[in-house]
Amino acid sequence: MIFLFLISISLLKIHNASFLITNLLKILLKKFNNQFYCE
Repeated sequence: MIFLFLISISLLKIHNASFLITNLLKILLKKFNNQFYCE
């Protein structure tokens, strides 16, 4: 049971990390698009 618990925690951490990375990419794309349209 402890082993499965650790696996689930690691999977959650990986999922959260990918979620944060995708959000950061979206924010960077928004900033890039804003600069591109302003010029």
